[in-house]
Amino acid sequence: MPTNDKAQSSSLPNLLRWEKILHRLHVLEDTQEPTIQELELIRRLLGDQPILELVGAVCAYLPKADWVDSVGFFKTVHGKMTLLTCNCSPRMTDYLSTLTVFKNAAGSRRLAQVRLRANDSQRLKIGQEKTLLASTVGEYEDGQLVIWAVIIENPSQNQRHFIDAIIQILKTQLRSLAIRQELDRHKDRLQALTQHLSEGMVVLDRDLIIRLWNRPLQRLTGYAPAEALNRSYAEVLRRHDAAEWLEHLIAESRTSPLRNVFSAEFELLTKQNRPKWVNISGSFLRDKNNEIEQTIIITRDISHLKLLEQRKNEFISIATHELRTPITAIKGYLSLLNKEADQLTDKQRLYLSRTNEANNRLVHLAEDLLQVAQVEEDRIRLNFQPVELYPMLEKICRDWTAKASLKKLKLTVQKPEKDIFVIADREKVEQIFSNLVDNAIKYTNKGSITVTINERGDLSEMITTHVHDTGIGIPGKYNQEIFNKFRRTHRPEQSRESGAGLGLFIVKSLVNKHHGSIQVKSRPGRGSRISVSLPSSPARSSHD
Repeated sequence: MPTNDKAQSSSLPNLLRWEKILHRLHVLEDTQEPTIQELELIRRLLGDQPILELVGAVCAYLPKADWVDSVGFFKTVHGKMTLLTCNCSPRMTDYLSTLTVFKNAAGSRRLAQVRLRANDSQRLKIGQEKTLLASTVGEYEDGQLVIWAVIIENPSQNQRHFIDAIIQILKTQLRSLAIRQELDRHKDRLQALTQHLSEGMVVLDRDLIIRLWNRPLQRLTGYAPAEALNRSYAEVLRRHDAAEWLEHLIAESRTSPLRNVFSAEFELLTKQNRPKWVNISGSFLRDKNNEIEQTIIITRDISHLKLLEQRKNEFISIATHELRTPITAIKGYLSLLNKEADQLTDKQRLYLSRTNEANNRLVHLAEDLLQVAQVEEDRIRLNFQPVELYPMLEKICRDWTAKASLKKLKLTVQKPEKDIFVIADREKVEQIFSNLVDNAIKYTNKGSITVTINERGDLSEMITTHVHDTGIGIPGKYNQEIFNKFRRTHRPEQSRESGAGLGLFIVKSLVNKHHGSIQVKSRPGRGSRISVSLPSSPARSSHD
């Protein structure tokens, strides 16, 4: 027993809280104040220690109470008792382990109690008759733990409550241990699964610090898991053109309908500073306050695909250049025949007209293929300057009026109340809207095509121009696919217009080059509206 109870009690953390716990356990009217030993034992049992250290603490501190003789813990496996730890003689443990009370305790949830007979007490040399309490604490290493204590005379209700409290704490600690072990097993299983993925996987916390990094990412970036863990993503998933690329994706997610899902393609610098093209996709996991709690990123090496695409573009570029020479020659000879068309028969003039049309399509296809190659190789250079929209749109509509008249379509451009300018490359912007108007005429069989300028775009400081037709329309699921290469969404019976499906891909690429955006709103049979937003120019203020 300590000589200075007051000094020892003041050294215990949260003493008042343990006192309240024990007061609640001592429920009878003759409730006693908790002793220093009780407080110290409770404190130790609530610590984060291995289970054998906890039961050792019980064996060390509980017998210090004047009403406890002995304490021990057995493990039972298939009915066989094995002693783990105790504070008594081997004779007592051997004898007590044979008692029926242990067999009862091993399968019972309650605190079992048996009164030792006088001859048992004499045999164990413990003096007078005593009472034995026993209970199953829980599972430990595929066995059950049983606690026992030899109590002087009849145990009081308070003493039984205290023993029961110790048992409940140990049960909780064992359950906690089991949960932690299960979590560790799941963690190990997850680690094993992620290490065997064919694609790289990284998990970031709310501060964008790496918490999981698998082996495929080591092959991709050169950084081993030990090098990458606990570092900022920007240190190991490096982009030379945008160091904080994930922050940009997070900012975009706030304005996107799919705000928790993202994807991108870019060049990544490895540990050896070698560039590699990667495709990333992932999602943001948010907490109840809608704050990003975790970010999961799947990374795939697409360098070989980019190399194949580069070679394909080189082939297209070479083949198209080679085609231009014979196409130009054909066009020259056809122009000579056109000059002598009045000397040809009606059938010959029909053949000549069809040949001219086919040659013109071939010329347009060659030009589109060349431009696609330039876009994908990033060889397009823009000359930005203030461009007034209405005069340019009026000229485009005037150029296409003849084709619209052949289909009896009304083609108009609405004049805005004031002059409106955008920052753009004049030639490329004219190509953008010329292509959109041409497409609208192609896929409109009756009605009209209207071009309007709206100074208030969806984005601040942007000018939005709409090309609205009353044509065949586009199913909603194809609204974004129409901007893919070689993608045509209409059925042949809806329109007989020819085309390779490259025009809208070029349009979107040029819009992106202008730091603008393009959107489609359409319904089958109800027409389409394609909206292009471009950065406004300060030059418009001088014309207000």
